[in-house]
Amino acid sequence: MGTRKQVTIAALVAGVTLSWLSGCDSTASKPFRVSDSVTEYCAMKPTVMMCEEFAPRLAEFLAESRDAEWAAPLERLIAKSMPANGQPRFEIRALECRRTRCAFEYAVAADDLGQTWAGYTELDRHLELIGGVTAPELPSGSGNGMWVSVMIWRKRS
Repeated sequence: MGTRKQVTIAALVAGVTLSWLSGCDSTASKPFRVSDSVTEYCAMKPTVMMCEEFAPRLAEFLAESRDAEWAAPLERLIAKSMPANGQPRFEIRALECRRTRCAFEYAVAADDLGQTWAGYTELDRHLELIGGVTAPELPSGSGNGMWVSVMIWRKRS
């Protein structure tokens, strides 16, 4: 049996970022940055399947070019769907759509984990969730701990 190649999220993001920087042009998409808390969590391999299944989905997203006509309205829809019960409970850290996929990183305080997105039903009509990873983020100073999630969606056909 052959050896299985392991690709970490940190290595994947670093590799794609380096290749993007070396071949940068005005029509290329910017690299999507995943928080250190997520890459460090996956490096520890606490939930191996979650991180291993997410890495190829992130790679597919990163390989796509941007279609601004499709991407911009979807980015607005995702951002608009986030408030829970009229309150901004989720911190959007990164949000980008490309040609057929969107990637989204957000953080939520541990105290607000039970909240649901107000506009998720509308979002679900346009996009299909195909992968995600969630990691804890320790508090800095006197703040509360957070949970950071990165999600990848694909355009519904």
